[in-house]
Amino acid sequence: MGRAMYFRKVPKIEGVKGVFMDVLGTVMDYSGYEYAGEALYNEFVRYFGVGVDAQTLHSAWLADWEDAFNRMAGYKTARETWVAALFTTLSRFGARTTPEVLSGLYDKYVQTVVRKTHIYTDATSEIPKLRSLGLTVGVISDEEYDIVEGVLKLSGLFNLFNVIIVSDKVRGYKNKGEPFRQALRQTFFKPGEVLYVGDSIAKDVVPAKSAGLRTALLAREGSGYQEGGAGPDYILPNLKALSSALSVKS
Repeated sequence: MGRAMYFRKVPKIEGVKGVFMDVLGTVMDYSGYEYAGEALYNEFVRYFGVGVDAQTLHSAWLADWEDAFNRMAGYKTARETWVAALFTTLSRFGARTTPEVLSGLYDKYVQTVVRKTHIYTDATSEIPKLRSLGLTVGVISDEEYDIVEGVLKLSGLFNLFNVIIVSDKVRGYKNKGEPFRQALRQTFFKPGEVLYVGDSIAKDVVPAKSAGLRTALLAREGSGYQEGGAGPDYILPNLKALSSALSVKS
């Protein structure tokens, strides 16, 4: 494929009827997850009496979560995967607990993430502009629905999205393509009429392109993205570049 277009100048993107976005790293930042992770894993260390610090425990859980996700047979919800991975991690460090106890802690985790998450300022300013252009604007995310709904409602953005698709609702993650297919079914758009925007090559660009969608990688300042990477049709420094490109007149 040709070299991805980087938005040093405002180009023109034509033929797009719908813009769908990832949520984490695109619309909302990681602050809620970071805060909840630190607070909750400190609590785990105290509550379960494990002989490691919170950072070690959290890092071990992340590895177990990645392993559980990659080896997943069939479909498991975000809650089920979180609980199963944490049960594996805690058991390895000698903690005695049950999946039922951990499921209750997951609810606390979700509430904390929602409360402490911030919306990117360009999402707040540019999503209304995308709607004003007459575009269908939606979300496609692998995040827990309660987190997506809670954060977007607290920020006042929820009602600006025409379509909100999360993996738990369609029972399929982005890497399998089902959320993208559902977006096309709901909007009746052709794949080439939809632009998907996300901050990850592997988790956003690759699966969206596999479903036939056009793609834009959001490479915010400090993200570490290097030009020449495989995948996106466009590379965005921010969401303002996106709304500008879509509003350029012939």
